[in-house]
Amino acid sequence: MKLTLLILLLGAAAVAAIRALIELKRGRAPLGRAPLGQLVSQRVRFAGMNRGFLIYVPSGYRPDRPLPLLLAFHGGGGSALRMAAQTRMHDLAREDEFIAVYPEGTGFGRRRGGTWNAGGNPPQGWAERHRIDDAG
Repeated sequence: MKLTLLILLLGAAAVAAIRALIELKRGRAPLGRAPLGQLVSQRVRFAGMNRGFLIYVPSGYRPDRPLPLLLAFHGGGGSALRMAAQTRMHDLAREDEFIAVYPEGTGFGRRRGGTWNAGGNPPQGWAERHRIDDAG
């Protein structure tokens, strides 16, 4: 059950990142002019909401050479920026040549970090209570 929920959670965040990567593969910078070799903030519209993520694409990226993709989800109450600062997966991506994406949860407030709709019963976080589509 936990694995199923994790796979479902990958849905919305992965869709956003994969759309950007498809554009990159086609030789177009994803969602604007995202520089290679830098951790950059991007946004896409998905299921009626603006969804943010941080993405790192190695400077040696070539559209004709596929790279692995790592999705690093922050925990409830966290943020993509905090996840990037704590895990430094983009540093490993630079060394080992893979794409690192840190999706951003929803429901940020003055005293509240982002959450994911993991299908909890009863609903636990903001995203679950507001039935945010995190599964695509």
